[in-house]
Amino acid sequence: MYRSQNRFARKRQDALVEPARVQRAREAPYQYDQLPDPRSIRLLKLPRVFFTGCLLETYSLDDAPEYMALSYTWGSPIIGVDEDEYSGAPIPLGIRTSSGKKFIFIGRNLYEALVSIIARGLATYLWVDAVCINQSDNDEKGIQIALMGDIFSRCQKVIAWLGLDDTDFDNVKTLLARFGTPAFHEYFQQPEAMYSRNWSEAVLAAEFGVHVEEALWRSYISFLERRRWFSRVWIVQEIALPPEIHMLCGLNETDWACISYLAEFLQTGFGSELLFAVMIGRAQRVFKTSGLMKSQDYFQSSTPLVERTGTQTVQQLQYAFLEQCLMIIKALEVTDLRDRVYGALGIFTKFHIGDLDPLLVPDYTLPAPEIFTRVAWLFILELPHLSTLPTWKKQPTLPGLPSWVPDYSSTAADLSALIWFQKPNASRTDPRAPAYRERNGSELYLDGAAFDSVVNTAGIPFTALIPGLGHDDQRRRRLQQLDCALRLCLCPPLHRKEGETVYETLFLTLVVGITKLGPAPPIPTRSLRNFIKTVLADSIRAGDTSDASFQGCLAGLKLSETSTSMQAGSGKEQFPTVADIEQTVLAQERREMNDDIVDGEAAYFIHLVALLNVGRRLYRTTRGYLGLGPATIRPGDQVWMIRGAIVPIVLREADEVGKFTVVGDSYLHGFMNGEMLDCSHVKDKVGRVTLI
Repeated sequence: MYRSQNRFARKRQDALVEPARVQRAREAPYQYDQLPDPRSIRLLKLPRVFFTGCLLETYSLDDAPEYMALSYTWGSPIIGVDEDEYSGAPIPLGIRTSSGKKFIFIGRNLYEALVSIIARGLATYLWVDAVCINQSDNDEKGIQIALMGDIFSRCQKVIAWLGLDDTDFDNVKTLLARFGTPAFHEYFQQPEAMYSRNWSEAVLAAEFGVHVEEALWRSYISFLERRRWFSRVWIVQEIALPPEIHMLCGLNETDWACISYLAEFLQTGFGSELLFAVMIGRAQRVFKTSGLMKSQDYFQSSTPLVERTGTQTVQQLQYAFLEQCLMIIKALEVTDLRDRVYGALGIFTKFHIGDLDPLLVPDYTLPAPEIFTRVAWLFILELPHLSTLPTWKKQPTLPGLPSWVPDYSSTAADLSALIWFQKPNASRTDPRAPAYRERNGSELYLDGAAFDSVVNTAGIPFTALIPGLGHDDQRRRRLQQLDCALRLCLCPPLHRKEGETVYETLFLTLVVGITKLGPAPPIPTRSLRNFIKTVLADSIRAGDTSDASFQGCLAGLKLSETSTSMQAGSGKEQFPTVADIEQTVLAQERREMNDDIVDGEAAYFIHLVALLNVGRRLYRTTRGYLGLGPATIRPGDQVWMIRGAIVPIVLREADEVGKFTVVGDSYLHGFMNGEMLDCSHVKDKVGRVTLI
């Protein structure tokens, strides 16, 4: 199906890009007229036959005829396909004018989308960014970008073009058909019930008559992950604002509601370790974002946002909402780095009350670092808590960007679990009396004090699951991570809360103090113990007992077993013993467990780590405190209490004396709720700190 349609589209395309035809088109370029006012838009009027040419008409958005909006990718619609196929010679699109046919050059994917839409007769008027906005006029682009919230919310529907390739779509249709039972659909309308179940294939079959093989889920995930449309920044407003989204994939059609229905079910924790690992990636972020923004009045569900950011006014809440949007969508792709910010403004302006702050008005004459800095300063200035400052930093950052500004150009996930799932207040800040903050160019001035210095860090960041690694490499990586973690926490003296074991200190640090997230086992703290047993037992069965990391883990467990200083009373959770590991090996052999399965409470630990600390690095301070910081943390860095910051901040001395760069935020066990201020070396030394 795909090949025949592709040949048909390519045949048309080849005719359009013949040198003589392209030369004639270049000699008759379409000249854009200036839009009459800021509420004006252009709409593409589609012909019944592609080659007869389109019309480009101007309307006031408030009086425009019924239209649809196109959502698509500018480059290749399929990730991994040679971009040269789609970024080659542009294709002339004929526009009929009073002086004859003129031409706008468009990309191959847009051409294929228009051919498909016209052939289906889906739309008369269509809004398409590449055609309806004069891309060579930065002033117009800025005005139109700010208007996109209204453009997408006022359209009849959005047509989402996923490309000609329909690989995996048949399996997606099979999944949709099987999950379309009335009983399951009714149950799915109860979110609390959905997310409190421990789902399995057996439960689906027994209670709802739904039979789904994992191979179908893998096809579904492949369908999402291979298509670039699901990773675009602009998709956020394009799926959140319109009343309906109609999806085209080759010759197939479906609705967004059906596609997202399956993804939401996967987020309940259903499926294997591999399925969950994939769904914490870009596709899941798109669905979470659209769900967050779909509400016509986000203030109705803003309580967590208020608690996290300390907002006191409607205006502050609006900026907190925008900040949250920017951090969520930064894992998505853009062609222009400036769209990391501008891609969220369509949503923001739709809900925003009053005039847009000058710092947020789209301006494509400014470089990306300047735009990022302006937005970060706006958040720091307007929000009571310094929630922009403590984001997990990843190197390298965009050149010219101050260290205190989030690097929105990075697609790495920067959502900090410390402020997303917890309610910390490390500096005992009062949102009604914001702490001091001032800026001079690239320098930011705050108040704070150094608490302790980093003396040692884990050799590799702790990630319980590394997508893409084979089972053997996965196991060896986990061994290395466990070895590093045990070496850090089993070296006395280690600061612990009263009555707490070393094991509990390590577990709580690795999960940033959060033990329950979604369906949880009866004793969540036991999940790390079972994870350790499973990893070491797997290594024994695989014959990796001579591995240095395995020997290091074994030595650590023996030390914890014999050291009375690491115990804290009966009934407390402890590290597994060597005998426990041996029993696990026997149990695995009796059950003939598959080597690539980590189940039960061990899987719950993976679930927590995957959500809470992907890629974070365990560290230890001079005074014996255990913490979890950014992957770039290193010995010599300092853990600070910053007034207005709700979590500890890791700083690094800059080359200029008395100035610091921001490494990122941190979980410091036992010091997340103002305990640092009870220490004399902090409360008596709070002063001005300069961040560059």
